[in-house]
Amino acid sequence: MRIKFRSLWTLVLLCLCCFLTACARETASEQITESTAVQEKVESAEIPTTTEPTDYVPEMSGKIDFRYIYRGFTGVPLDNREEIEKFRNFGVQMIATEDEWHAFMDTYCPGIPYNESWDFQEDYLLASVTASEDPAFAVADAVASLTWENGSFIREYEKDPDHYVYALNTGEYTHFYVEVIAISKEGRDATPERTKTQPTGGNFETLYRGFTLVSLEDRDTFDKFMQFGTQIIGTAEDFAAFSAFYCQGNPCDMSLDFSEECVIATIMLGAKPGYAMTHKSLGIDPETGYLNIELDYIDPVYALNSGEYGHYFVELIKVNRSELPDNRDSWTYHS
Repeated sequence: MRIKFRSLWTLVLLCLCCFLTACARETASEQITESTAVQEKVESAEIPTTTEPTDYVPEMSGKIDFRYIYRGFTGVPLDNREEIEKFRNFGVQMIATEDEWHAFMDTYCPGIPYNESWDFQEDYLLASVTASEDPAFAVADAVASLTWENGSFIREYEKDPDHYVYALNTGEYTHFYVEVIAISKEGRDATPERTKTQPTGGNFETLYRGFTLVSLEDRDTFDKFMQFGTQIIGTAEDFAAFSAFYCQGNPCDMSLDFSEECVIATIMLGAKPGYAMTHKSLGIDPETGYLNIELDYIDPVYALNSGEYGHYFVELIKVNRSELPDNRDSWTYHS
């Protein structure tokens, strides 16, 4: 009887062990399944960071409030096909983070100056890169209005030749026009106000405003640009010679009546080594007899320099000879 009791007790213990083992296996299986599910969930939630501008669809309609952050030209060597294709393929894209902004700037407009501030919590940046339509030059025009229609931005440009700024291409470089504007997330109705030149004396007409790229290795040419300053061009022959050397390929109207008119040319190197910027002529000062010029700090267009070339800004205005001062002989250009 004692032997049977012990056998029965042994059987009970054996069944209990089997039950506990089965429970342990089931718990372990559940833990493995849960761990695998958590791991899959974590892996699926990982979003790789990107430095490319975002394909973002804003919630806005109608006219959009915006302001300029940067307008300028970047020169790209013609033999660098990979870089040219990158610029050509950019188009128009949204920039929504600091990382995207710095990646864009480092690639398409390194070292640019910008005075306007923005906050990505309140603003988006709309960046565009435009190739030269004409093989001789690129053109900078200003956006007059911006609207959001049918899932895309519609930019209306001023199309006013008096406000165009050019960048002349060469046999080795082509220019791309890079434009960055800040868009308010609130989408307020607004139209930017363009600053207008306030003449300080005399009547004049702007013929041409643009950048000429000059190789840093060509010291003779570089020095001629630097030493030019402001000069009067009084004959058709001198005007043709000037244009061929200082702004070859510019779309300026050459049909002037030099018996009654003349051209005042001004050439300026950028104040910073990294870029040149536009300036504005304000007319001949009646008191001093010299041309008044101001840097275009409020509404500038830039041209970025590199270690191989620099840009000079060239401006040509047309005036009547009756507007010229008596001291004209001291600053008259002769080819």
